[in-house]
Amino acid sequence: MDMGFTPVQKRLLRVDEAAQLLNVSRWTIYRWLEAGKLAGTKIGAGSVRVFSESVSALIEKHRVGLSMFVAPDLRRDQGTSYLNDRGPMATVRPAAKPGRGVAV
Repeated sequence: MDMGFTPVQKRLLRVDEAAQLLNVSRWTIYRWLEAGKLAGTKIGAGSVRVFSESVSALIEKHRVGLSMFVAPDLRRDQGTSYLNDRGPMATVRPAAKPGRGVAV
């Protein structure tokens, strides 16, 4: 469903709008607000709005570069680390080249 706006055009987003932009549930938005991953404000009794700048910042913070999609044999031998919100998740190392394996 096209909402007809971008985060830059609208300063405050409803929880369901932010959830749709980030492709997560509205309950995840509430958890992220509580944890400080997103910034928001209460409007009236029980109504919450999310600052669109915090949604944009979250997207930029977790942006993945093109190098993740390069075939492993084209990468350098240093490997590629993938991050999640708690730090390094896994390091992927390219496969050893023929003739460079460890002798058994």
